[in-house]
Amino acid sequence: MWNAEIRKDTVTSVSRIRNFEKDSAILNIGTSVFEEPNVLIELNKETSVDGLYGFKKRANKIAFYVDEPDMLLELLK
Repeated sequence: MWNAEIRKDTVTSVSRIRNFEKDSAILNIGTSVFEEPNVLIELNKETSVDGLYGFKKRANKIAFYVDEPDMLLELLK
């Protein structure tokens, strides 16, 4: 549903979310899978995130859902 190219040098942190609380500073792209987001990626500059029908948003904090978040975090170390 959403697509973004994120350069590794723009990533300041990637962390696991246990209890997501809505925050206007975070772009939550995990809502469409009927699950709460469980990963948060923080960037040092805004990135464009493209959605369906040409919809675009810009964010430097993006929350999303991953089936195996611990495995993703290990791969991104």
